[in-house]
Amino acid sequence: MNPALVDALRVTTEAPSTLSSQLSPQLSPDLLSALADLIGVADAAPDDADGSAGRLRLTLDDGVDEQRVLAAAEAVITSRVGGGTSRVGVVEEVGRISGDGRLALEQLRLVTSGSGVAASMRLTLDDRTATGSAELDRSDDAAVAEAVVGAALLALEELTEDAVIGTVERAAVDDDGVARIRLRLDVDGTDVATEGEASVLVHRPQAIVRAVLAALEPHLPD
Repeated sequence: MNPALVDALRVTTEAPSTLSSQLSPQLSPDLLSALADLIGVADAAPDDADGSAGRLRLTLDDGVDEQRVLAAAEAVITSRVGGGTSRVGVVEEVGRISGDGRLALEQLRLVTSGSGVAASMRLTLDDRTATGSAELDRSDDAAVAEAVVGAALLALEELTEDAVIGTVERAAVDDDGVARIRLRLDVDGTDVATEGEASVLVHRPQAIVRAVLAALEPHLPD
């Protein structure tokens, strides 16, 4: 029997959260039942929403540690299917986040692997929408924060037709659980320093996004 392959993990921030992984061979009822019995798992079922045979969706109890659940799921898969598992990447998706004004997040897709991190973000400003992307060749927590902020700045450049251009001076989630962002902006030719912060309530990328929106909102063009 072929070894199981876990080649992607999707973590969504809606409650309850879900993990989605690609498995080979096909999922069996016994395997699904064993996965559903894991602590922190509310349900395990096939997920062929994208047309991929053998995709698994785990619905998690609220507030569980996704990484612990994934490790436990991989152990079950290995014992039931044989062979090993390999994890190629983690996909995290964040839905709409409204700031305190005109700028809002429509969607963030964050892909983290051993070789780096890639962020793709869709922002809206009034009735306009634009997407920005950023990649870094490292995947530590600081790289994740920098990639999210970098993607936001590129989206904002398009939204404002280059009226606001920014660089990241600092982006991190500090030990006190607060995301802090410091940016240097060129706003219609004027050099502006701005900062934003937001506490981590559920998900670190969510806090980073909220901090970015707070930093950018006061400097949007009319």
